[in-house]
Amino acid sequence: DQPPDSDTVFTFPEPVPCKVLMHPVRREVLGEDLDRDVFEEALTACALRSKEYSWNTVLHAFLAYQRSMHIEDYPTEEERLELLDEIRKSWQRPPICSAVAIKVWQQYFDSMHSDDPDDAAVCILHYMPVWCDSTTPSSMVKTLTSRGWSLYESLEA
Repeated sequence: DQPPDSDTVFTFPEPVPCKVLMHPVRREVLGEDLDRDVFEEALTACALRSKEYSWNTVLHAFLAYQRSMHIEDYPTEEERLELLDEIRKSWQRPPICSAVAIKVWQQYFDSMHSDDPDDAAVCILHYMPVWCDSTTPSSMVKTLTSRGWSLYESLEA
């Protein structure tokens, strides 16, 4: 772990169990690589806002558990553009812990397809179809593993 405003990295004496979700934007999965510059921009923008944690948003997420988006509910371009507008509005709401990852990926797809918002909406519906202001971490993992994300419970080789 690294404390704020510090160049020192601390380690734990014993390994800490963790799980890792591997995104599908990899050559071996989608045939294309992640655009690291665009991803870094989305990450930086979202990290600045991540410190504005909201207990009200946590409660809303808990009560709205498993609320995800389904592409069949947005069959037309017009409906997908309305959805994209609602997704963008949700980015302005106070975050919870899972919100940062959701917003980073949604903003990545939005930026990658800035010339075609419908493509951005389709990518979000395929790879990050959850609401940043109403998705718990467990719900996010469940949804994403059904959408091409790989869950690893160990980083051992």
